[in-house]
Amino acid sequence: MTKSFLIFILLTNVVFGQTSNPIELMESQINKANQLLKIKKIDSVHYFLGKVIDSDRMIPISYENENERYKRDSILKNAVTILDSILKLKPNSVSPFYRAAFQSKLHNYDEAIIDYKKVIQIDSNQFSAHYNLGKLYERMGDFNKSLNSYSKAIEVNDSISTLYLNRGFVYLKLEKYSLAVKDFELALVKPENDKQDSFTYNNLGFAFFKQGNFKDAIENIQKSIELFERNSYAHKNLGLVYLKQNKLKEACICLDRAENLGYSYQYDQEVTELINTNCKVLDD
Repeated sequence: MTKSFLIFILLTNVVFGQTSNPIELMESQINKANQLLKIKKIDSVHYFLGKVIDSDRMIPISYENENERYKRDSILKNAVTILDSILKLKPNSVSPFYRAAFQSKLHNYDEAIIDYKKVIQIDSNQFSAHYNLGKLYERMGDFNKSLNSYSKAIEVNDSISTLYLNRGFVYLKLEKYSLAVKDFELALVKPENDKQDSFTYNNLGFAFFKQGNFKDAIENIQKSIELFERNSYAHKNLGLVYLKQNKLKEACICLDRAENLGYSYQYDQEVTELINTNCKVLDD
């Protein structure tokens, strides 16, 4: 499994086929994978399973169609079954990496962790496996293990800004703000795209905010908004800084913008609660 191949799996988001319905794409792709498995075209099976992963990324997090969700989970389980079959034929193939990805999407985190560890046992230099382990541990709330996995990924490949962005976010969770600032600044030395850099500037600004450095916090969060104006999290964080400075009017403008951009729909009810607590007096 080459490094360039794993970079492709980690970073690409390819749209396959003509239909705009990702579930229909996934059905077509999994059917093709099953057909190819019957004639033991293993590399081609992996290719179409990769397409299933790409199509699944197109489904909104908030997607609530129960029937379509059931179809999606059935397709993902089918993919795991296909990979089980491949591993019986070729135990040292890239299948554990793929199977871990599908298990993760099915929220079978323990199984996914086992498979990523198998990949690392075969080749400890697979930074994508370390990276994805870090994401899983982070999702599970085990921030120390997450930090260790992200750090190992960076040891293997220190050229990808996403690794520093994610490790910096874990440092935020662990309240290690100076280390978070360092990682976010390193991420910005290796620019990706405006949207990702927007998230990095926002997190950098929030780390400065937690250190009590409001000037740099505002500067970086505003830079985040310049790069991606629809970043509702950045508007919320800017509102938090202004609240801390007792600049109620400015804070409420930011919080209202975050709410209008769908913060509550994307994340949680924090912005709604902040508005109700701090901004109703301005309306009155």
